[in-house]
Amino acid sequence: MRERRLDDLDIFVDSPMATAVTELTSRHVNPFDEQAHFLVRWYAKGENMSKLKFVGSVEESRALNAIRAGANIIAASGMCTADRVKYHLLENLPRPESTILMTGFQA
Repeated sequence: MRERRLDDLDIFVDSPMATAVTELTSRHVNPFDEQAHFLVRWYAKGENMSKLKFVGSVEESRALNAIRAGANIIAASGMCTADRVKYHLLENLPRPESTILMTGFQA
């Protein structure tokens, strides 16, 4: 996105813990390297940015499943067995136009 090779994306962070960690990190960027500082400055400018929204309520989370195109939902659950990610998987796994990308360890 910084290099303008991708169109604007709608990105939803649907994880209360990720939201809290993002807020905490944004208040304490000094320990991070120059690349992290560059990203913070780039984000603050708002140039070539996706539409990033942090989802708070359960109702907002459920409403994401009504979106049928153009959304990237970032949700977390250690083993995909609880909370919001479980419902996103139940709703979107059967849909052939959906892509589920898992990063990190899954048992």
